[in-house]
Amino acid sequence: MICPTPEEIAICLTSYGPGMEFLWDGIIRLDPNSLFIFERGYLAHQQGRYQDASIFVLHGEKPVALLPLVRSGEDWVSYPGLPFGGLLGLPFGRINPGSFFNQLRSLMRHCGIPRLKWTPVPWYYRNAGRENDDEALLAAGARVIDTKISCILNTQDPHPGPSRTIGKRIRRVRRAGGLRVEPIPVEILFSLVANTLLRRHDAIPLHNLAEWRDLRDRYPDRIHFLGLHDHSGRLMSGVLGFQFPCVLRIQALGYREDKESAGWMAALYHCLCEDPRFAGLRLDLGTSMEAHTGRPNLDLLRYKQSIGGRPVSIPTYELNSQE
Repeated sequence: MICPTPEEIAICLTSYGPGMEFLWDGIIRLDPNSLFIFERGYLAHQQGRYQDASIFVLHGEKPVALLPLVRSGEDWVSYPGLPFGGLLGLPFGRINPGSFFNQLRSLMRHCGIPRLKWTPVPWYYRNAGRENDDEALLAAGARVIDTKISCILNTQDPHPGPSRTIGKRIRRVRRAGGLRVEPIPVEILFSLVANTLLRRHDAIPLHNLAEWRDLRDRYPDRIHFLGLHDHSGRLMSGVLGFQFPCVLRIQALGYREDKESAGWMAALYHCLCEDPRFAGLRLDLGTSMEAHTGRPNLDLLRYKQSIGGRPVSIPTYELNSQE
């Protein structure tokens, strides 16, 4: 454990270890942003893929914040299996950034870690009044080393709305009437998503069907398996949605391959925006990056913009242990 010198405020940094799951989940559940993907039950699906290197922030002997990390080569990084990371629990503003980063660098040197790569929670996942990590990271000498592009739809503000072409497709698939978004069995959605990934990207889902079932049972009110049906009851498209206090994140999607595929997906997104279950939430359409190059997937980004998505950047910072 690395503890502060007498002139610093009373926080200590210590590594996460076995038997700390209850303390960890307590911080996540008390955080007003309630990001359940950082609960240990969810992170269990990452075990075996990464070596956990997470950190607790203590006030006296009480954990008040945490930093989810894994070991990657020589470095510590935000969980690769999650879309972001950063400081959770008490924010900067309650925790002195100078003291925090001084101790963090001391802990990095103590553990032989030269660099930390930190992807903060994006602003649109945070409740009003919650500070972002970006300002504290920049003040501590961190630099941006990567930026991913996501897109969001605001259910409270339809502007800019879909493009003329996509608007026509949405109207065309809605013309017959009877479109509805309903929960569907996890097995049916998994098959739809897996077929779409194989057909479009020669890829497979990140989690297998057994893991999807476990997530359904563990988070029945947070994770949604939703399908868009046409007037005859046929399933045309579907999404795996993760619901947070401010955001409905599209974690996976699938659709039937036909001449109206783009219209069915766009119609599903806009039906979700109109769904009273998700009123007031932003719809996160996910990052638009090439899997092999790490560069923005411009075709996918243009499609998301064409349905009314607003591009947003998600930076990753690198902090050096010696600076």
